Amino acid sequence: MSFRGDDRGVSVQVGAIVLLGFLVVALSLYQATVVPQQNRGVEFGHSQTVQNQLVDVRNALVRAATTGTAQPSTVDLGVRYPPRAFFVNPPPATGRLATHGTADPSVAVTVENATAVDAETRDYWNGSRVARYGTGSLAYRPGYNVYRGAPTTVYENTVLYDRLARGNRTATDQALVDGRTVTLVLLNGSRSASGVSATAVEARPLSVSTRVVTVRNDTANVTVRLPTALPAEEWDALLRDEPAVAHDVVPAPSGSGNVLELTLFRGVTYELRVARVGVGRTSAAEPPAYVVPVTELEGTLATDETRTVVAEVRDRFNNPVSDAAVTAEVTSDGAVPGGELDNGTTAGTRVTARTDAEGRARFAFEATNATVEPSVNVSVAGGARPHLRVVYRDLTVVPGDGSGTGTGTTGTDELNPSKDGRVALVSAEPVGGNGRTEVTLEFQNRTGADGPVRLTAARLSFFHKGTNKDAPAGVELYEGATASGLPRATLKVGGNVSDVTPRVTLPERPTNRSLTLRFLATDGSPQAKAVEEADFYVLTLRFEDAGTFTYFVSHQKSA
Repeated sequence: MSFRGDDRGVSVQVGAIVLLGFLVVALSLYQATVVPQQNRGVEFGHSQTVQNQLVDVRNALVRAATTGTAQPSTVDLGVRYPPRAFFVNPPPATGRLATHGTADPSVAVTVENATAVDAETRDYWNGSRVARYGTGSLAYRPGYNVYRGAPTTVYENTVLYDRLARGNRTATDQALVDGRTVTLVLLNGSRSASGVSATAVEARPLSVSTRVVTVRNDTANVTVRLPTALPAEEWDALLRDEPAVAHDVVPAPSGSGNVLELTLFRGVTYELRVARVGVGRTSAAEPPAYVVPVTELEGTLATDETRTVVAEVRDRFNNPVSDAAVTAEVTSDGAVPGGELDNGTTAGTRVTARTDAEGRARFAFEATNATVEPSVNVSVAGGARPHLRVVYRDLTVVPGDGSGTGTGTTGTDELNPSKDGRVALVSAEPVGGNGRTEVTLEFQNRTGADGPVRLTAARLSFFHKGTNKDAPAGVELYEGATASGLPRATLKVGGNVSDVTPRVTLPERPTNRSLTLRFLATDGSPQAKAVEEADFYVLTLRFEDAGTFTYFVSHQKSA
């Protein structure tokens, strides 16, 4: 019996091997081409998502700077790929979000030549001080496995933009310049997060731009410099609709990076807002930088009358500082203070209060002595320099009626004194229908002093214009019935008390003494038709050894 070979199953085996080979090749091609393309699509979709999230982060930073409330947002740092049964995915793609430059002193915004229009704020914004503020940027860098052209997204100076290999692409507009308003949103804090999961980003307001400082420089341009990584052509596009401010991108003085230079033209008034917003680990709260008055303490106040004094403490970003200690003190030229203060809990010539949420401290001032002109000195942080204090000087105290309510400015006898013991205004020259530049007043010495009294100082605290014409800006005071010779004093309407030099002597009763007032326009020239029938003004005169008296003056129309 013999055995023969049997090859009937070979074709089936070969076919199976070939089929398996095709399957392996197909799977390999799928793994090498289709899976990467699908993963690239996943990464691209994540890139679009994170772009929108970073726009939300930018908006949160800007909102926090103006609203004063924390603004939370979320960024998906990386992405995981969908599970695959027979194919292999690379590790999840990661990303990194981090601040840059916020701890580097050379990365700063500077403001130069800015002079405040408001007199009190000008003690701090005086045109010679260069304001310097630290800032930085926030950047997201993806670490995709397949999508190699993904941008790095950067926030700086209110702008979000994509940094690409072939250039830059802005994702938002700028909120830096709007007409003649410049808003500086400074970034503070240290934040670094990397990985795959979502991370929270909270924009916390550290100094909120609730106050606007009006600045102007008539001799030089105001210059604002901001560090930037955006090229000039991008800023040209962002600022092309802002002709009130010139701009340029120049190399930074340190030699590293560039600077956006904004030029605010001389002779033009601008509004400046500054805010500081933090992300991550931030620095301490800002201390007080200067103090400004909210209410004035001026004019005439009767003894026993009380008036509230309000001062506001601000930080170097011009924004209110809460819970700051503010000291107020009554001073005067004489040995006896002319008033008392009360902060709600303590009364005295010197008291301390703390600012509220709006950065304001309140004091109640009560006039106590009509023989001296008191001043109230409100200060913060020691008050050693002018911008750390406010001095209220323009106050005249007159005798009250003892009721505790005072006579105020109601035009009572104490405002136009005529009794014995006073210097009385006995006549005011009538004015014609066309008004007058000069008017003559007659005073009589009824003090009962031994001999004449001498006029040593004067103040014109108020002028009411009864028509729609411009009120005068000042007045020259002359002795006699005409404005001849040199003026004894030049007074600014609403200004401080001015010395009368040489002194004017008022003889004993019944002889009167004439004083002539020549009213001035804003340029210092005599103002035509300055005083008309419907006008009135408040004049205060101080007499040596006789006291201070206030006169509510109006003029009848001449026949």
